[in-house]
Amino acid sequence: MTSEGPAHEGSKGGGPAARRLLQWARLSRSWGELAGVAAVVLAGAVVFLILSGGPSSPRTPTAAIAPGMAHRLMSLPLRVSMPASLDLAGSRPGTQAVREEGAGVGLSFRIEGRARALVLEDRAGVRTVQLYPIAGRPADPIPAGRRIEVTDPAGGPLVIVEPRGTRRVRLFVFPENVDPLSLQPTELVRVESRLTIIERTYWAGRRGEGSR
Repeated sequence: MTSEGPAHEGSKGGGPAARRLLQWARLSRSWGELAGVAAVVLAGAVVFLILSGGPSSPRTPTAAIAPGMAHRLMSLPLRVSMPASLDLAGSRPGTQAVREEGAGVGLSFRIEGRARALVLEDRAGVRTVQLYPIAGRPADPIPAGRRIEVTDPAGGPLVIVEPRGTRRVRLFVFPENVDPLSLQPTELVRVESRLTIIERTYWAGRRGEGSR
């Protein structure tokens, strides 16, 4: 009589224990392959984050008016739609102040109603500079009646640097719902009649020089 017990199963694959061991080995190999793939993906992600400067995070947009728009604004006629003032410390309205190289400008403005403001300076016809808001900062609405000091990018006093010559400083007062830094030509045409534009001039030069 021939037995059909465990000895017979063993002749086909080593019995149940052997089959379970083989299945475990295959499963282990599959998990090992998956773990290897996962390690490669993780390593790639780490390299990507390093090269890209880390996880993405909100960045403050660069806030600066386009050069073409600045030129158009500086060419507009003066007008007053909302009471406002633009002042140079130590100077009188109607006179041209003198600021020596290295001295403080002492520039400030005040708007009688809640609005947004932009201050541009034409430096002797050489270039136009955005003085307020400081480039990189938004043109947030300004509360009515607040005196705003115009400073340098570091927050200190605004001082005279080259070029020498006559400078035109303009305060542009925009409606509260108009962002001057994202202004488009079509929008400028629409809001131009509602702007307040005030200008002051002064002479910037070395010690001993005066207005010419």
